[in-house]
Amino acid sequence: MWDSSREDSLDNLLTWLVARGRIHAALRLARAAWQSSRDVLGEDHVDTAFYAERVGLLLLAKGETAEAESMIRKTLSAKELQLGAENPHTLVSKHNLAFVLAARNELAAARALMSEVLRGREAELGERHPDTLAASYHLAWLMHQTGDAAGSAERYAETLRTLRDLWGPAVPDVCRLVDALIEVHVSESRWPSAERVARKQLEVVLAEVSPNSSRATAIAQAHETLGTLLGRMGRHEDALPFHREALEVHRRALPEDHPDVADSLAGLGAVLLDLQKYVEAEPLLRECLAIRKEKLPDHWLRFNALSLLGGALARQGKFEEAEPLLLGGYARMRDDPAANNDRRREALERIVELYDARHEAQPAEGYDAKTAEWRATLEVWRASTQPAGRAEP
Repeated sequence: MWDSSREDSLDNLLTWLVARGRIHAALRLARAAWQSSRDVLGEDHVDTAFYAERVGLLLLAKGETAEAESMIRKTLSAKELQLGAENPHTLVSKHNLAFVLAARNELAAARALMSEVLRGREAELGERHPDTLAASYHLAWLMHQTGDAAGSAERYAETLRTLRDLWGPAVPDVCRLVDALIEVHVSESRWPSAERVARKQLEVVLAEVSPNSSRATAIAQAHETLGTLLGRMGRHEDALPFHREALEVHRRALPEDHPDVADSLAGLGAVLLDLQKYVEAEPLLRECLAIRKEKLPDHWLRFNALSLLGGALARQGKFEEAEPLLLGGYARMRDDPAANNDRRREALERIVELYDARHEAQPAEGYDAKTAEWRATLEVWRASTQPAGRAEP
C-alpha cells in the first residue's frame, strides 16, 4: 500500500525551503530521503520513485537538467512498472519529464510527450479536471515555443474560458493563463490583442470580486498585469495609475511585509524609474528591498531589488551608495539559473549607466574604461539572449 502521508510532509517542507530561496538545503533533504528509501525499499518501489522525482525537480530548478532528466526517467520507469502507463501518478511523471525536455531545448519531444499526457488525462480524469487543464496549459506553452502561435493562443483561450467557468477569474491559475495568453500576442507583436486580454481580465475581476474579500489580491494582480503590459508598450504614464492601484490594494489586503506587497513596490518603482521620477522611486524600492531581505533572503528577487534601488540612487548622482548595490545585485542574479533573463539584462544596463554617468561627472577618473568593460559584457549578453520585455520586477 502506498502511504502518501510521508510524501506530503516532505513536500510541505521542500516547498517551505524553496519559497525562501533555500534550494540547496531542499535538494540535500530530498537526496537523503531518496537514498534512504532506495536502501530500504528498493529502486523500483513507488515511494522511492516519489523521492527520486523530488530530487529531479529540484535539480531542474537549479538548472542541472541532465541529472534532472535521469532522475525523472527513473521515476517514470518505476511508476509504469508498478502502477501502469496510464495511471494518473504515472502521467504526473510524464508531465514532469516534458518540463525537463523543454528545459534541455528538446521542445518537439516535450510537446509530443505533453500531448500524450493531455490525451491520457482526458481519458482517465475528464476534460475539466484540474490536472487535465494543467496539461492543456503547458501544451499551449510548448505549442508557442515550437512556433505554433495561432494554435497556442487558441488553446490558451479555450483553457482560460474553462477555468473561469469552473473557478471564476480570481484564482492564481486563471491569472497565470491570462499572462501566458498575453505573452503569445506580444511575441507576435499583436499589442492590441494583448491589451484586450489584460483589460478583459481586469473588467471581469472588478465585476466579480469584492475589494474587501479574501480574493482582493486578484484585483491587484489584474491591475499589475495591465500596468506591466502598458509599460512594455512604452506607455509609462498610462501604466502608472494601474501600478499605484495594485500597491494600494495589496497594502489593504495583506500584511505590510508580505512578498506580494514587495512585488507591487518593485513594479511601481520600476515604472517611476522609466518616468525619471527617481526621488519618488527610492523609498518604495528601499521598502521592497527590506521585505525581500527578510522574507526571501537568498531569492534572486532580493538582488533584483538591490539593482533597482541602485538604479534610483545612481540617477540621483548618489554613485558611492549605488555602485555596490548595482554590482552585488547583478552578480547574484548572473549566477542564479532561476533569475529572469530580462532582469539580468536590465541589471547590466544599470551598471553601464552608472559608469557612464560617473565618467560624465568625473571625466579624469577613468570611468570610461569601466563603461567600455561593462558595455562589452552587455553586448555579449544581448547577442546570446532574446529579450522578451518586462516580466517580474
